[in-house]
Amino acid sequence: MTKFSSFVESFDKDFIVHRVPGSDVLVAPADRADLFAAAVATSPTNYSRMRQDLFKALTTIHSAEHGRAVYLPADDGVKWLQADDGEAPQDSVFLPSTSLGEEVGLRRDFAESLEDQSAGKIALVEALKKDSPLRSFTLALQEFGLVRQWHLYRLRFLATKLREWSVANAVQWQPSWVTTNEPRNLPRPTLTASMASQSDFSGLVGQLSDDELKRIMVPLDIVLRLIAQR
Repeated sequence: MTKFSSFVESFDKDFIVHRVPGSDVLVAPADRADLFAAAVATSPTNYSRMRQDLFKALTTIHSAEHGRAVYLPADDGVKWLQADDGEAPQDSVFLPSTSLGEEVGLRRDFAESLEDQSAGKIALVEALKKDSPLRSFTLALQEFGLVRQWHLYRLRFLATKLREWSVANAVQWQPSWVTTNEPRNLPRPTLTASMASQSDFSGLVGQLSDDELKRIMVPLDIVLRLIAQR
């Protein structure tokens, strides 16, 4: 596969090669890089990501406070315009915006796609009925371990939305818009019997930085049990 992909890459004026870790190599005509978005929309991987500036533009709810996002083809960048900024830069193209109703609807569609009457599905549906539906939905995702499924579901939706926008506005799709990052092979510590003790575990936690500690997610039932023991 490596030899084949390298052979195709030698025709860089005719083809674009997109390597996907743990999967097939994707090849598209040089002028149809948007086809990669279709592939991601069909079967994204756990490492698929949308470029941060585009992700923010597509998921920020339109308001006077945030303004509108435009794409600058010459710079392959995103610029945010406020109401008092006047006209948009020449050759810029407004990116599709979203609304609270659209965001709630997307999350409701995701919840409905889950297994019937599952605890996670019921919790997500109920979360969207609360006063802060988006925040409540995120908390329910974390509680029931559905964050990764939601990420893939939303990425499919956003990749399709971005591709349709690029085609409708004759904007050349850029391979950097949606990428598949190589998974980081981090060394795993070997646990011994002594490390399983509470004192050793506390020492292990003490070696973590504040930022690393913030990335640790503890199930709600464990938190409640620890609080009850105090």
